[in-house]
Formats: sequence, C-alpha cells, structure tokens
Amino acid sequence: MLFLLLACQTPDESGESEVIKESGDSQPETKPYPWSDNPDWWTDPGPIAPRMFPESVPGGIWDVRMATSTDGVNWDPDPRHIAYGFSSFDLLPTPDGLILTGVIQYIENDTVLLEQPSLLSLVTADLETWGSQRFRISEATRRWTVDGGLRLRPDGLFQAHWFGTDVEGDPATLPGEHEIFSGSWDGETIVEDGLVYSRELAADPSVCWRGDQEWLFFTYQGTTIRAAKGNGDGTFADTDLEYDFVNVPACVASDDDFRLYAQNRGGGGPPWVVHLNEDASFKSSEQIYPEEQDPFGYNSCTSPQMTYFQGKYVLFCAVMVFN
Repeated sequence: MLFLLLACQTPDESGESEVIKESGDSQPETKPYPWSDNPDWWTDPGPIAPRMFPESVPGGIWDVRMATSTDGVNWDPDPRHIAYGFSSFDLLPTPDGLILTGVIQYIENDTVLLEQPSLLSLVTADLETWGSQRFRISEATRRWTVDGGLRLRPDGLFQAHWFGTDVEGDPATLPGEHEIFSGSWDGETIVEDGLVYSRELAADPSVCWRGDQEWLFFTYQGTTIRAAKGNGDGTFADTDLEYDFVNVPACVASDDDFRLYAQNRGGGGPPWVVHLNEDASFKSSEQIYPEEQDPFGYNSCTSPQMTYFQGKYVLFCAVMVFN
C-alpha cells in the first residue's frame, strides 16, 4: 500500500504549495505565461464548457473524475463529473493552479470544436471552480495534435510535447512511425520547435528532467511503457528500458524523486506509481490504492495524474462509464 506520495509539488512552511520545476529549482519566467496577471483565465468557461459538469454521463464515454487525500492512502472522491469525452491526460501543476490537458473524444453532433492544431485543457485555481483553455500551435508540421502535454522546463520555459499526424483515427493504432514534436510558448501560441522522436506505435508522450538529464516516456505498441533518453538538444534516442505491466505514463522528477504514474496495463484496476533509479531503470512499484478501495467504483483509472496541491494529494482519472 502507498503510504506517502510525493508528487510534483510539496507544501512549504505556510502550508501552501510551490511548483518543483523538474530540475528542483524555481527559475524565473522567460516569457509571460497565458495565466500571468490574469486570475480570470482559470475560470473562463472556454471551449470544453458544453461538456463540463453534466448531471450524468452516457455509457461508453470517458468521465473526468477527481479524488483527494490528506495522507495518500484514504481517498475522497469528488462526486462531480468534471467533464466527459476527455481523456489521455497530462497534468501541469503551477503555483497558481492546475492544467489538465487531454484528448477530446468524438461525439456525434457535439458542439465542442477541436480547431486543430491545438491542445485543450481543463484548468482550475482551487479544485472547486473550473474553466477550459485552448493552446493553439503555430508552424505545425502535422495537422492533428494528439496526446499533448505541457510542462515548465528547468529554465522556466513553458513547453509542450505531442504526437503529430495527418491521419484521423485512433492515435494508438495508426500504423507506421509515430512522430513526437515539441513546441515553446511565444506569448501568444505554442510555436513548434520540430520533431524530437519517432518510433512505431509510440503514443502518450511524457517528458521530464531528472537533474541535467531529459527523459521521454511513452506508451509503446499500446501495451507497455518505454523510455528514450535526451540527447541534450531537445531530441531523444532509444534505450532498452521498458516497464511491461503499465502504460500511459506521467513522468514526475525533482532533485530527490523520480517516478511514473501509470495506468494498469489494459486500463482495468488501480493505477500504479513506478519508482525509478537515477538512470530510469526500474526500482520498485506499488498501486496507489487497493482494488477494494477504488474511490470511483468502476475498478478503472486510466491516464492517472497526481500531484500535491493546496495541502492535499489530488488524483485525476479518466473513467469509462458503462450504463
């Protein structure tokens, strides 16, 4: 059982939380962030508003759920459906709020407009009131951006990674090489930096820094997680590292912590935390909660994302609802 979960944020002496940018240092901003000096940014209904906080979710649709814990053991589920038809999460904690980026599920006759290429995110400053935002990508090589994630680099730069394609369809099963791109915030849009990695059937990229070393973790062939090591120029090279009992990774790293949050292989059952050694090799693993204590009651938590925020641990899951 997991008795204490140290995540991307730790409480300071006042009980509030500060972001651990993946080097462990708090560096000054290099450019204003979209939410800088704009508290209303966190509550703007935005593009996902038609799918947020429904009374119920129809069957066969992903449901965005949240649970909180004061000890990392006992989880209190938020009864609300934060949004539906939204999954493949990436979580960016900031000192001002949380940004949960994901993929919109196609629903016939729906009013949510994807407007590719862009990333869509649910945002909150207090876990009670939520908004949504669209991050437009300029100078994109590919038409569709899938499985996008946001992060603050050690130098403070606001950056994104995503799987890019010109083909519509289930991104995890599209044949051939899957291309992963990066982009940097220029004050108005995320400007593509270029191709950083490609591999057959690679999806769900998650990037973090462990000290001076950059790492990319991704779902490989829809079944396992593999790791690629940074070359020092923003690109990544293959390694033999593989974690074969989980998929859909979320990488968390600081000066004294290196781990993945990941869903159980296939999506059923409780999510995992996978502890890594300095070289990203496997160290240990444990489930975030036992099956009989599933806070959502569906025995499923896909795309798990977790952090410490405003004095509590926060867990997000995409839960498939079957009615």
